[in-house]
Amino acid sequence: MHIPDDPIETIDAPPPDPRDMVAFATERRERVIPIRTSDLVRRLTAAADLAPSERLAWERFSRLLASLLHHEFHSWVEELKDAYTPLDPDRDFVVLEGGTRDRTESSDEVFLQRLDTTLRRANFSALELSAVREAIESPNELGLNYAPNIELFEHLRVYVRGRTHVRRQYRNVGSMFRRKTVMLDAFQRMIVVLKFRPDQDLGEHARTDVIYMRLFKDVPFVDMEMHLPEQATRVRMRAIDKAQIASPLIVGLPLFAFKLLTASLLSPIALGGVLVAPISAGVRSFFGFRRAKQQHMHRMIRSLYYLTLANNGSVVSWVIDAAEDEEFKEVLLAFYHLWRAGEDAETWDRSQLDKHVEEWLHDVTGRDIDFDAGDAMRKLLRFGLVQERPNGLRSVPIERALQRLDEQWDDLFRYKSSESQSSAVVSKQARPKTS
Repeated sequence: MHIPDDPIETIDAPPPDPRDMVAFATERRERVIPIRTSDLVRRLTAAADLAPSERLAWERFSRLLASLLHHEFHSWVEELKDAYTPLDPDRDFVVLEGGTRDRTESSDEVFLQRLDTTLRRANFSALELSAVREAIESPNELGLNYAPNIELFEHLRVYVRGRTHVRRQYRNVGSMFRRKTVMLDAFQRMIVVLKFRPDQDLGEHARTDVIYMRLFKDVPFVDMEMHLPEQATRVRMRAIDKAQIASPLIVGLPLFAFKLLTASLLSPIALGGVLVAPISAGVRSFFGFRRAKQQHMHRMIRSLYYLTLANNGSVVSWVIDAAEDEEFKEVLLAFYHLWRAGEDAETWDRSQLDKHVEEWLHDVTGRDIDFDAGDAMRKLLRFGLVQERPNGLRSVPIERALQRLDEQWDDLFRYKSSESQSSAVVSKQARPKTS
C-alpha cells in the first residue's frame, strides 16, 4: 500500500462550499453521518440476509479496513501536530536545536491549509466572515446587541457541523417578567481558529504569535459572540436602551420645565422633589441595561464551562479522530451496499450509489443525510475493492476483498533492505534461462 509523502495535503476533500450561517442552520440535509462507528459495524453485521460465513467475513473486513485507515490517519495526525508545534500556545516541552521545527513566515498558512483540509474530511463547513459578523450582530433573547471587531484578527476561521436546537429561558419587560422559553437554531459542533494581529495590547493572557483553537458544542446562531475572545466584541447600547434612559426627560420636558419653574419659586425641597422622578427613571433604565449585560456575561461564563470540548492542541487530535470516523463510515457503507447489491450494482453509477446509501441512512436515523459517494469510491478504488466499469459499479467478492486488504496491511510492515533487494536483482539476473 502506497502512502503519500504528505498525506494531509492529499486527502480527497470536497471543494469549498461557503454558505452563510442562516442558510446552513435551516438547510434540511447534513453531510455528517450521526452514527458511532462501532454501532454501524454491529448494525451491518446483524443484517438478516447475511449467511453465517458472510457475517464472519464481514466482521473481518470491517476490522481490517478500520486498521488500514487508522494507520493512514496516524501519520496525518503526526504531520498536523508537527505543523502546529511552533504555533501552539500550550506547548510544554524544551526546544531541541536541530530537532524542533522552527517557526517560519509560511508556518501559519501551512498549518491552516492542512487543518482546513482535515476539517472538510470530517464533514465540517467553513463560514464566511460575513456570516460571523451577522451572527455577532444578531440580538439575543435578552435584547443585547454586540459590535464585532473582526479587524483585530490576522486569521479568523469558523467551522460548523451538524444542526440542533437549544432551549433557553429568560425574563424581560417584553415577557412581563414571566419566565418564557425560546428554541434557538444551533450548531452541534463549532471550531473557532484565530490569531491576533501583532503589536496590540491584548492584556496579560493573549499572545499575538500563536494560533488559538476552541471546539464548542450546541452553539446557537445568536450566541456567536460568546465563543470569541472578549477583545473581539463589545456590548452596544441599542437606540431603545438610550431612549428609555432619556425618555423621562424628553417626553415630559414641557411639564418638567413648568414644574421646575414653579418649584424654584417655592423652596429648595420642592425643587429636589421635582428633579428626583425623571432622574430616578433614567437611572433605573440605565441599570436595567447593565443588569441584562451582567446576566448575559454570567450565563456565558457558566455555560462555556460545559460547552467547551477541547482547546488548542487537543482540537487537532479531536479533528483527526472525527475525520477518520467519517472516512471509515463512508467507505464501509459504500462497499456494503455494492457488495449486497451484487449483480444489480452493475447498473449503478455513483449518483445511484448515493441514493441507495442515503435511503438506508434515512431509514435507520430518521435524518436526511447528504452522502458523498465520490470520497468513498476514491478510497475503494485505491484499495482495489471496487471496479468502476463503463456500464456500472461492482465490488469484488468479500473473500477477495479480505485478501487484498490483508496484502496491503502486510505491505505496511514488510522490511526490505537495499542489500537484500540488490541480492534479489543479482540472483534474478544470474538465473539461467529456460527454453
